[in-house]
Amino acid sequence: MADDLHTLSAPYALDALTADERAQFEEHLRTCDRCQAELAGLQDAASSLAFAVEGPAPPSALRAAILDAARAERPNVVPLRPRRTFTSEPPDALMAPIEVEYESFDGLRIPGLFYRVDDRPRPAVVQFHGGPEGQSRADFVPLAHLLNSIGVNLFLPNVRGSTGYGMAFQSLDDKTLRWNGVRDGCEAARFLKRTGAATKTAAMGGSYGGFMTLAVLVEDPGLWDAGVDVVGIADWHTFFANMPPWRGVLRMNEYGDPNGAEADYLREISPIHRAGNIKAPLLVIHGRNDPRVPVEESEQIARVTGAELMIFDDEGHGIAARPNQVTANRRILEFLAEHLL
Repeated sequence: MADDLHTLSAPYALDALTADERAQFEEHLRTCDRCQAELAGLQDAASSLAFAVEGPAPPSALRAAILDAARAERPNVVPLRPRRTFTSEPPDALMAPIEVEYESFDGLRIPGLFYRVDDRPRPAVVQFHGGPEGQSRADFVPLAHLLNSIGVNLFLPNVRGSTGYGMAFQSLDDKTLRWNGVRDGCEAARFLKRTGAATKTAAMGGSYGGFMTLAVLVEDPGLWDAGVDVVGIADWHTFFANMPPWRGVLRMNEYGDPNGAEADYLREISPIHRAGNIKAPLLVIHGRNDPRVPVEESEQIARVTGAELMIFDDEGHGIAARPNQVTANRRILEFLAEHLL
C-alpha cells in the first residue's frame, strides 16, 4: 500500500507496448519514491513492465514503466492509457475513506475505514469483510460510492481476526474465540451512534461477512435498523455438512470441528438457533451454484425469519455477472433507503 492510499500490484514484464501507447505516456508516478526504488532493481531484468494502480476513488488501471538505465538515473515511470474493466470514467468527487479506530468491549482497539459523505449525522452501513482472514482496505469499493450517492455512510471495521495487523490480532477470533469478533461488530455501530456520526445503522456483509451480519443482528437486535446478508453462513453444522469434503478439512483449522471438541460451541454461535431474536428487516442474497457456502444457508435463514430472499440461478459464491450485479445492487439500495432514510 502506498502512502497516498494507492495500491500497487506485483509488476509483470512487458516488452510489447505499441508506439501509440508509448506516445501517450504522461508523468504520473515519477514522484513516488517507493515505486521508483522498487522499479530501479528491475532494470536489468526487463526493458519495460506494466502494473495496476488502484485507489479509493480511481478504479484499477494499468500503468507502464520504461526501464532505460542508460538514459536516466531513475526509471521512466508514466501512465499507460488506462485500460479498465468498465466502459466509462467514474464520476468526479468520489469519497476516499478516513482511517478510524474505536475501542471494543475489552479495550482492544479496532481499526476501520469510514466513507463519510460529510460531517453531518447520517445513516450508516457497517459492512463486514469475508475471510475471516481478510481485511477491508482503501481499494475502489463501488458499494461505498453507491451508498454515499443516496446519503448513506459506509463503515468498514477490521474486527479481530482480520489480516494485516499481525498474527496475534489475526488469531483473536479462532475457534471458541469467534464471538468476540461479533462483539467487535456491535461495538462498531455503538461507536458510530455514540459519536453522533450515525442516526441509524444497518449490518451488511458477504460470505463470512454474511455470518457476521446475522450474528450481530442476534447479538444486539435493538442496535440495528436493517441487515443485508450475501452468501452468508447461518448454521455452522449444515455449512460443514453440505460443503465439499476437501473444503471442510481446511476450514476446521479456523472454525473448529463440528463433530469434535467445538461441536457445542459451533451450535451455540450459529445464528439460525437464535434467529427469533432478529428484529431488523433482512435482505438475503445468494447464488444457486455456490461451492463455498451452500445456498441452503440462505434458504433456511430466510425461511425462519421471513426475510426477503434473492437467489440467482446462474451465480456462485457472490454476484459476478454484470446484469445480476445491477439487479442486486439496485435492490440493496432500495432496501436500505426504505429502512434507513
